[in-house]
Amino acid sequence: MEDLRTTLLARRTFLRGAALGGVGLAAAAVIGCGDDDDDDGAGPAATTAPLTATATPTASTGAATATPTAAAAETVKTGSITVAVQSSVGETLDPNSTAAIASDYAGIFDQLLRRDPRTNQYVPEGLATSWEFDTNNQTRWVFNLREADWNDGTPFTAEDVKFTLEYITNPDNKSRLISRLNTVDSVEVLDPRTAVVVTKAPDPILDRRMISSWVLPKHIYEDPDRGAEWQALSGKPVGTGSYVVDRWIQAERTDLVASASSWRGNKGIIEATGANITEGSTRASAFEAGDVAAINAPLLEVARLQGLHNGGVSAAVNVSNAHTNFSVEYHEGPTSDLRVRLALAHALDNVTYAGLYEGFAEEMQGQQLTRTDFGFNPNVGPYGYDPDMSRTLLRDAGFGNGFDAPIGQLTGNDPVVDAHTLAVKDAFDEIGLQASIVNIDVSTWRDHIYGRTPRIMIERWAFSGIGQHDAAFALSWSEGSQPSKFYANADFDRAFNEAIQTMDTDAREKKFWEAVQVMHDDPPAVWSTTRPSVVVWRSDQYDLSLWERPAVFFDQIAVV
Repeated sequence: MEDLRTTLLARRTFLRGAALGGVGLAAAAVIGCGDDDDDDGAGPAATTAPLTATATPTASTGAATATPTAAAAETVKTGSITVAVQSSVGETLDPNSTAAIASDYAGIFDQLLRRDPRTNQYVPEGLATSWEFDTNNQTRWVFNLREADWNDGTPFTAEDVKFTLEYITNPDNKSRLISRLNTVDSVEVLDPRTAVVVTKAPDPILDRRMISSWVLPKHIYEDPDRGAEWQALSGKPVGTGSYVVDRWIQAERTDLVASASSWRGNKGIIEATGANITEGSTRASAFEAGDVAAINAPLLEVARLQGLHNGGVSAAVNVSNAHTNFSVEYHEGPTSDLRVRLALAHALDNVTYAGLYEGFAEEMQGQQLTRTDFGFNPNVGPYGYDPDMSRTLLRDAGFGNGFDAPIGQLTGNDPVVDAHTLAVKDAFDEIGLQASIVNIDVSTWRDHIYGRTPRIMIERWAFSGIGQHDAAFALSWSEGSQPSKFYANADFDRAFNEAIQTMDTDAREKKFWEAVQVMHDDPPAVWSTTRPSVVVWRSDQYDLSLWERPAVFFDQIAVV
């Protein structure tokens, strides 16, 4: 461990940018986010069956009705906040342009549903007040909608829901959210406050999918004088959220002010700024100077930052299922042999690697799911660090003298990530392989994950899954019909495809357990550690609770 920390510290740099003023925030270049890269008329007549089957409250569907909370009696303190949380500012203000669920989008727009990842329950901050599926036709979901207005005064109706889902699922519109809603077949409007979403097959997580997308204003998109481009680039997008845009500097900052027409309101933040500061140490400098109140903190800086501002600083891991794995070429070459893949799995000292993340990470449990994922199989555990077993497996497979083992990773500037990959290379060298690190850019990585170009034999993938999609999203990358062709296991495909159409939660979970067990026994990847994202904030000034994606909802922050 000491050697790894020495490596880590040798790469550590403190790039102190100019202090960022409260009004004049300097911007770094935009870096694409890995979690952007999973894209791939009237409906039928309404059923005559009674729509009485309320979705069962579970880890997968949550409560079917969001219960309003009582309004606070005391006077609410008001104030402003500036955050520099990665992905908080986009190249455009079109939420279809990225799969990221960012804080500024969350301030401007609303989801149909919002879910608190800490309690695993839905909360009353979505445009839907209740929802249910028809037990006689499980492809039909009814969403009852609240009274709300767009910030230009136009009433929000079920027509906006229909327009949104049809817009996102139309490939011509090139929405980056299309894969989030790829089970939607059609949408019906029963009345202004009721929308029926019809899926192509039973989809037990349709409600979770609603968390992934923002409801769009039909009247703006269909206005010949405005339209989608105006909404994205004018700097004055129309939404139903708690805030409206006061100023937007493309890829640099979004200044928001409380909306006078918001149905939700806020808890005291009447002005909010999302600042795009992509370089970690520059974010840390801005926080230290007091120019921003919350940041995604570089892991090596967290302890120091917690000691600032007279100790009025808190740090916590953003609720996430992100993790690091190393995908392995399954179909050809030495790693097409199961014994070789298991040798790679036993070569990794993942407990030690987790320590590189300053105590915020843990060893993965021999599967692609983290403990926070619905579908996590508690009966599957880590492979165990055993380099002697790795050498034996390699000899049995006919590779006692090793082989060349390139490890591809996205070119980056995170010293913890670099040290982790270097440690994995050293582990493979230790069992007799000739490992090397190959840096690749984002475009090359995208081509690899979609199967457009040949992948490197072993490829680091910092998977940033979407927790509300549970196992269905995380495991879908390995399903055999995917164009990336990561995997080819019929037993896995059978269990997975049965699971994603099983509406009963307990039965669905057991099917996911079966799929996970198959993948554990016949791995297409080696899973290493969870990948923490740590947010540091001024807890002496703000009562701030972390969510999943986005990490911060401005309307949920209170002024201390």
